[in-house]
Amino acid sequence: MLLVPAVPGGHASSCGPLHRLGWSPQVPAHRAVERAEQAVAKWRPKQWSQVRGLLSA
Repeated sequence: MLLVPAVPGGHASSCGPLHRLGWSPQVPAHRAVERAEQAVAKWRPKQWSQVRGLLSA
């Protein structure tokens, strides 16, 4: 999983680098058709616990 580091200045200053990389801060409108719900349910607790640990550090 790729985490984009926080950019001083907030949302406005973080959009430029994202757009230059071809990325967007938008959330997908709908879920992928090939999404494997069981795999997501197994992955989510482990991955999000790591993310929460990084955010609280």
